[in-house]
Amino acid sequence: QTYVNPNNPDSYDPNRQEGSGVTQTVAPTVVPTIPVNPGNTYVKLTLLLHGIGKGGDSANPNSAGNTNPNHKDRNAKVEIYNSQNQLILTKDGSVSFNSAEGNFLGAIDLGTGFTTGSYIVKVKTNQFLRTIVPGIQTITVGQANILPATTMVNGDANNDNVLNIL
Repeated sequence: QTYVNPNNPDSYDPNRQEGSGVTQTVAPTVVPTIPVNPGNTYVKLTLLLHGIGKGGDSANPNSAGNTNPNHKDRNAKVEIYNSQNQLILTKDGSVSFNSAEGNFLGAIDLGTGFTTGSYIVKVKTNQFLRTIVPGIQTITVGQANILPATTMVNGDANNDNVLNIL
């Protein structure tokens, strides 16, 4: 009889078939959950940040970046403008890195006092320039409104919405 040490799956056992006793554990990808308050209006963001995940950069939009960022959660500010380009609402929230997709996801709660309509939406996160979400967005009251993926340019070192050269 051959003794196999349970604490060492690589110990010798002539009857063991190759690969048995060795288990590879793969950590599951964590997709951020988005809390929802019934009756509130939300905008769901998908942000591609230059140099992070699948955010690419200006010269090569399809290039890969850092797939394990130190800051997986980031503050995001959403600005909602009416058809006359007047700012009507600013809300803060957060986005979290989705390692499976290489982007940042989040939902910003616009509250209950919002009116259904067509809007221009701009988004800002630290160290990235404020960016207009592509297209005119129809936002419906009481729903989680999914906005198109938005690519953001980095280089705003002091968060004044100006590209800084260091």
